[in-house]
Amino acid sequence: MTNRFGASYSPDLIHWSVEEDVSFPSEARHGCVSLLTSKEAKALLQKYPGTPSNVRSWQEP
Repeated sequence: MTNRFGASYSPDLIHWSVEEDVSFPSEARHGCVSLLTSKEAKALLQKYPGTPSNVRSWQEP
């Protein structure tokens, strides 16, 4: 164990690779990051209204 945070990537949740060139803010804690299209994000926000305080807002490109 290296006593640090790390990041892994999987295109299919079966095959994984460790991402080496990453950095995290000092207040970072365990979590998950997923890339979403604007359409997917809007659908999730409609399905689950309200924004928890620990979710950062997103902007359309």
